[in-house]
Amino acid sequence: HVVCFVRMAVSADALDDDWWMDPEDKDKEEERMERKRSCDDNGLKRSKRKNTITRVLLKSEEESFSVLHSATRQKEELQNILLPHLEKEKTVVEMNEIKIRVKHFVEYTEDPRNDIPGLDQYLKIVFPKWDRWISKYIHTNGSPLIIIICSSAKRALELRKELSCICTHGIVAKLFAKHMKIAEQKEILSGNVTPIAMATPDRLIKLLNEDIVSMVNLKCIVLDWYWRNQKMKRFVDIPEVLKSFSELYCSYLNDLVLKHGVKLILY
Repeated sequence: HVVCFVRMAVSADALDDDWWMDPEDKDKEEERMERKRSCDDNGLKRSKRKNTITRVLLKSEEESFSVLHSATRQKEELQNILLPHLEKEKTVVEMNEIKIRVKHFVEYTEDPRNDIPGLDQYLKIVFPKWDRWISKYIHTNGSPLIIIICSSAKRALELRKELSCICTHGIVAKLFAKHMKIAEQKEILSGNVTPIAMATPDRLIKLLNEDIVSMVNLKCIVLDWYWRNQKMKRFVDIPEVLKSFSELYCSYLNDLVLKHGVKLILY
């Protein structure tokens, strides 16, 4: 009797934990557990993505406005995003022509304890000669002093509202595709003084290709860099915008910066 008992115990131990279930019930249980594992994995992935975004935002909040807008930091930001993207499409010779240096950026030197300025205040701070530029410029049509490049027409319109107080002569030009054809923009540029222009990369390329916009008076290019849209994406996190901006930089902006002393701002 003892031998039989031992044999029965060994046989039971050798079975699966759910040996008592019917085959059909066992299959259903396996399916249920598989769905649970899949849901858990997806939830973990969502959690990781959420935490990643949160960490990025917290990190940016911890850094003062003056640190983010130092010339050194701006240079690092542009270089770290732009160069790896261009290396996939450009030859070694073409890459050697693209040089990003600290001296190409406008330094923000205000006290970090001060309130974060809006774009209009920011431009007045970094360009104390703004009024003098305007006085020399008022007789030139269609050649902006400053071009502000945004990710979308909607964002460009939002920023445009902030600039009315500093654009006391002429108008703030709208160089983006929303509700405006190239022919309309050509007419506006040729007939008006436009000290400031709001642009999207793709439309600006088209206007430059057709010689509709003049860069003769250009002093600065502002990139709407740190702003995030509703999906928490920055200017350079949107593939089509980054692609257009990279083309714009290589075709036009690089020469303006290197050869004509045009400054860059990552705002």
